[in-house]
Amino acid sequence: MPLVAFPSSPAACFLAVALALPPFLATTTALAAPGPAPAAAKPKSSSAWLRTGEARERTSDFVGAGQAYRNALDALSPKGQRANEGARAAGLSADAYVQAFQLDGNVAHLDSGIEVLDYWLQQAGPDNRASLRKSIELKMAQLRAIRDPLAKSKEALDAGKLEEATEYSEAAIEALEYQQHEWSVGARIALQTANAQVIAYDASVEEVDDIEPNLRKLETAKRTLEELQSKRPPDDQSSEGALVQQRVRELEDRIRDEQRRLQDEQLARQQEQEEAARAEAERKRQQELEQERQRLAAETKDDTARARKRKLGIILLATGAVATAAGAGVMGEGLAFAPGARRSGDAEQAEADALEQMYGDAYSRDDFDRDLQQFRDDLQVRTLGMSVGGSVLLAGGLATGIAGAVILVKNRRPKGARGGQDKLALTPSVSRSQVHLSLTTRF
Repeated sequence: MPLVAFPSSPAACFLAVALALPPFLATTTALAAPGPAPAAAKPKSSSAWLRTGEARERTSDFVGAGQAYRNALDALSPKGQRANEGARAAGLSADAYVQAFQLDGNVAHLDSGIEVLDYWLQQAGPDNRASLRKSIELKMAQLRAIRDPLAKSKEALDAGKLEEATEYSEAAIEALEYQQHEWSVGARIALQTANAQVIAYDASVEEVDDIEPNLRKLETAKRTLEELQSKRPPDDQSSEGALVQQRVRELEDRIRDEQRRLQDEQLARQQEQEEAARAEAERKRQQELEQERQRLAAETKDDTARARKRKLGIILLATGAVATAAGAGVMGEGLAFAPGARRSGDAEQAEADALEQMYGDAYSRDDFDRDLQQFRDDLQVRTLGMSVGGSVLLAGGLATGIAGAVILVKNRRPKGARGGQDKLALTPSVSRSQVHLSLTTRF
């Protein structure tokens, strides 16, 4: 009894089992059913599925055509599946799925084509000698050359690896070109990749600072579309061609606007930095000016106080010098007057003694002696007073002068200060009757 190949779908499998049952079991099963059993649909043959696939292709239902051709493969006997007849059905199914991919760019269609080709190769086995085996292997390699980089591109996009995704997309586009697919198929892939780049750029750029590190996403998208646009056939009338041109212009404008926005922000920041630098320089200048004003005010205050103290010192020194000179003068006057007055008194007394000897008792000396004694007492008082007064005046003058000199020394002008240096000098002079001190000053 030959082996029966069961269809892949559960419903078809159930029908096949029912048909394989003996008549009495089938009847028993039908009688056991609660209601009347529907008439079993007769499964299509492989050739019927092939005709269905052709009809669906004519209506551009390529996905339905691919499934119909796959059903045609499943409807064959196991031997027919392994032979060229099965290889032909698998190839037709894969081609239909490729046409579906060309329409919408869905990679799942390529997966379906690869799956049906892989199914035939597994059924045929490694030692199969069908003449179409190499054709199926070549078709499998061609589909994988497109599908694998597209799948890797999607994985890279999901992981945020945009440059890697672009490289895989370009590899898929090169495979499409090499296999002489329509230009619009590669254009559709390039547009999808470019849109992903733009979306990633928009998601990454929130502030102006984000523009520069992410601008390459837009530049990469523009470059990909420009390279594809340069390979567009002159007679291409596809909607993808016009869309590529439009997207290139949009990306050019977008890149220019973002660059201008970045430059404006950088210029604004540079101006802010320059203004901040100028403000800081002005602040430092004002601070230095204020410090200089404070220093000058302090110096002026110190100079004013020092000048006042110098004036006080000069006044004290001058006063002390005058007092010293006056005291010295009084002492000198007293010391100089006393000897002469005594000599004058002695001369008057000698003259009175001579007159007394000459006239005897006739010359009365009482009044003279009383006056002479009074003269001598007055002379002693005067001499003592002038000596004491002059000494006190001299001592006070010296003390005052010393105090003034000390004040001048402590408050002398600093080195480099304007104005002449104060000079004071006490020049003593002595006469026969007085002792003088002269004061010399220069300001």
